[in-house]
Amino acid sequence: APRPLPVGDWNVQVRFAGDPEVRPASAHARVGVYNTRASVAGAGVLRPGKRTNGSFRVTSNGRKVKGTVRFRAPGLNLRANRFTALGVGKRGRAAWFTGFNRKGKRFLAYAEDNSRRGKRDRFRLWVGSTRIAARKLRSGDVRITTQRASRVKKK
Repeated sequence: APRPLPVGDWNVQVRFAGDPEVRPASAHARVGVYNTRASVAGAGVLRPGKRTNGSFRVTSNGRKVKGTVRFRAPGLNLRANRFTALGVGKRGRAAWFTGFNRKGKRFLAYAEDNSRRGKRDRFRLWVGSTRIAARKLRSGDVRITTQRASRVKKK
C-alpha cells in the first residue's frame, strides 16, 4: 500500500498504464505537504462499524504534532501517541493524520466533519496496509478546528 508523503516539497509523477477502454496517461506535479495548525478530535465514542470503536485527539502547532489515538476492532487494539503529520483540507472539513502505534507500526487516519452532530461524518483508519474502518459513523462526532497562522510584522 502507498505510504503518506512526509512533510516537505515533492515532485510527484502519476501513471496509468491504460486498459482496453482507456488510453494510458501520466501527469507530473509539485506537491507541498505541510503540518496544519489545527486540532482534530472524535467527540464521544466513535463507532464506524458494528464491532469497531475508539477515540482520537490530535493537535499541531504547524511544527509538532501530538495527541492520542485509541481504537478497537476484531484482532486490533490500537494505542498511539507518536505522530508524524496532521493535515487539514482547504475547506477545513477533512483531515488526515499519521504516526506509529506503541509497537512501531504505522497507521493512517482520515476524518471528515460533515455535520454538527456527526450524522454524516466519516472516519477511515489503516494500520500497516490493512484497512480497519472506512464508513460513515454510527455514533460519535468528528470535530476539526483550524487555527489561523499569525502574521509576522516586518521591521
